[in-house]
Amino acid sequence: QNIEEKYTVNESIHLQIQFEIVEQSKAMNVRFFLTTPNGVLLFSSIDNLVTEKTSAQRKIGLYTETVTIPKELLDEGTYLISVELCNAADVTQSVIAKDCLVMKIIDDRLPFGVRGNWPNRWPAGLMRPKLEWHIQQTEVPRATIAVASESLS
Repeated sequence: QNIEEKYTVNESIHLQIQFEIVEQSKAMNVRFFLTTPNGVLLFSSIDNLVTEKTSAQRKIGLYTETVTIPKELLDEGTYLISVELCNAADVTQSVIAKDCLVMKIIDDRLPFGVRGNWPNRWPAGLMRPKLEWHIQQTEVPRATIAVASESLS
């Protein structure tokens, strides 16, 4: 059964999984997939950069992992999250919970974040990242006309 959550475009989203390792693991990784309802994969993220120091080896025990999707990244819409626990040494040994979470992202139309002071409808898209903009204004030199006066004698 899918769990549905609602967030605004101005909220960070924390995805958390808890699992138990019951026997020593050679290499275990967690991966999240974010897709649209019609199957477009926006991105996937895996914990391998955090676990690379230990070669992803897991001792017996209970593990909790949290990954954060930063605020001001996703646009309004519905997104599905799948989770995969996989053996990095043998990817055929994996467990996938497909589309186990449904998220609805809404635009609360508050005048901050990516929207800022934009009062109009936001263009439809899958992402609404807050990108860094730099604006430089340069004075344009005015054309000067030199008028020479000659005396006629």
